[in-house]
Amino acid sequence: GYAAVAAAYAATAQLGGYTVQRTDSLRSIAQAAYGDANLWYQVARANGIEGDADVRVGMTLTLPNLQHSHNGAGTFTPYDPSRVVGPTDPALLQVKRPDNLFGEFLSAFVAALVATLAGPEVFGAIMGPSTAAAATTAATATAASTTATATAQFAAATVAAAAGSVAGQGVQMAFGNQRGFDIGQLALSVASAAFGQLLPEGLGGAPGTAGNALAHGIVGSALTQGLAMATGLQQSFNWASMVQAVLSSGTSPHAGQGGQDSSRNNAAAYDNAVDIQSENYTPASEYTYRNAMDIQSDEYPSPGELARRKLNVEQQVRREILGQEAREDSVQGAQAFLTGGAARAPMRGGIGSGGFEMVRNGNWDAALNLGADPLGLLGEIPGLQADLARLDRAQIEQRIEGMRGMMLESGASNVPSSYVQSMVASSDGAGVVVKDYAATLDQMKSVYEDYVRDQRLRETWGDNYRDLRIGKSQMTVQEFENKVLDIHMKSTDSAYAAGVESIAKGDLAVKAGEYAKELGTFIDRQVRLDLRFFAKAEGINDSSMSKLWAVNRRIANEYDIGIPDSRLGFNLYADTTLARKNATTPQIMKWNEIRAGNFLIIRPSALGGPYVIPRMSIPQFRPVGRAI
Repeated sequence: GYAAVAAAYAATAQLGGYTVQRTDSLRSIAQAAYGDANLWYQVARANGIEGDADVRVGMTLTLPNLQHSHNGAGTFTPYDPSRVVGPTDPALLQVKRPDNLFGEFLSAFVAALVATLAGPEVFGAIMGPSTAAAATTAATATAASTTATATAQFAAATVAAAAGSVAGQGVQMAFGNQRGFDIGQLALSVASAAFGQLLPEGLGGAPGTAGNALAHGIVGSALTQGLAMATGLQQSFNWASMVQAVLSSGTSPHAGQGGQDSSRNNAAAYDNAVDIQSENYTPASEYTYRNAMDIQSDEYPSPGELARRKLNVEQQVRREILGQEAREDSVQGAQAFLTGGAARAPMRGGIGSGGFEMVRNGNWDAALNLGADPLGLLGEIPGLQADLARLDRAQIEQRIEGMRGMMLESGASNVPSSYVQSMVASSDGAGVVVKDYAATLDQMKSVYEDYVRDQRLRETWGDNYRDLRIGKSQMTVQEFENKVLDIHMKSTDSAYAAGVESIAKGDLAVKAGEYAKELGTFIDRQVRLDLRFFAKAEGINDSSMSKLWAVNRRIANEYDIGIPDSRLGFNLYADTTLARKNATTPQIMKWNEIRAGNFLIIRPSALGGPYVIPRMSIPQFRPVGRAI
């Protein structure tokens, strides 16, 4: 059943190669070369291919020189001793190198450190402020503790153990002691912490003591590793795992004051992030310094002694402020001489050469409008209303008509052209209609204030201010102003109280005669930190180039003149200060020269509270001692 080998076979085979044509297949090539199509597999084997699917037109195939063959593709290949040597690829013996002992110890240390520090942080973020607060009271909890508190304790320990295990395994892999992440080891660490929480609270000592934490860690780890060895997850006892479990147990609420302080700090940070847009917003400075004081409360004086020291600090600060104001008043006198005095007479109720208007009941809008009023009428109208009883009709109407004319000249629209009429009782009992001057002035003030507010907001935020929406909360510009200034004021008061207490306790070192300076710097830094915290929460760019809001990082510029804490929009400045500042304070004049605007001075409530400096009263900046 085999075709004879063709006479041309040897010559064809000795050519050593064959170029594949369009209609060729391995069977046709074998038939042509050897006279036997069943020898196609020899051609395939010689060329390292599997079948016709690997043959391409133009490909050159090697044709082996076959003298005789009676085997086909479906028969056994004749025995060839040279082909039974077996694989010749080198295979190295896998020898486990010794563990790096330093890596072992470092792994245990890092795992313990992360469990101690990062565990409570993760817990606070996951569980939220209410659960974190519950965890802080666990050291004194009784048998009547709620399920929520127990759950918080359990979560704190297990999360801390998981974080420690992940960090420790990372170190082990970095030192080559471990090839990959071991989920079983992670499970063992978590289980050990869980056992520690489920064990009796009084094991090893009173809850909250070091002995109690140690006992929970040791017993819990022993139980866990025993379970692991029984189930085949672990071959032998692992001391590093026990060390991690012991220290992780110390991060739970069972561990006493240290754990309480960590949880308290987490609750504070979480509160800041969550409540920053609510009425319950608490500045970071208050939490930071309150917590720092609580942690070491045992080292500080008694409440009575502390109150006495705080009073002394505040008295010293006030003495230094009065001295600074007296020095600045003398400089301002010279400044007024150089500039020809204030631009206009002091506003009613103002003090000094430039005056100021207090911010009453947190009404920032009213105060800013007073400061931006180019005519000073928003301050004069209430003064005239207070004087109505001692002026006659002619004097009153002369003043009202003068104000009405000034409003119209300034560009205000809808200014009332007539007087409000009211009915009053006459001497004979009959009613009589008279001009109501007080109501007329109220009407004029309302219209004019709307005009001043509109001009102020256009100057600060642009002509499209009504359409602007700021931050993630999509605040209007007025809502944004009020929110930022409320935070600024609350942060100032909080930092003032924290700074005074810190000085009284000796945490903030102060040299003689520098109480006000150090306290002011302390407050500035904390206020700016709180403002930047709010900017970050709202996703607002607060850099110096921002057109919405700039929170300054520096304390003073090249003139050694303090930089305002915050600029809202184009030209609304807000700055915290202890000593009084007015229109002829060099700092105010210099700011106004750089970019004319509206100036809010945020003073601690304990020192009088915030106020606005009227723009019209700020003279040109000419430093004393320099050429005019």
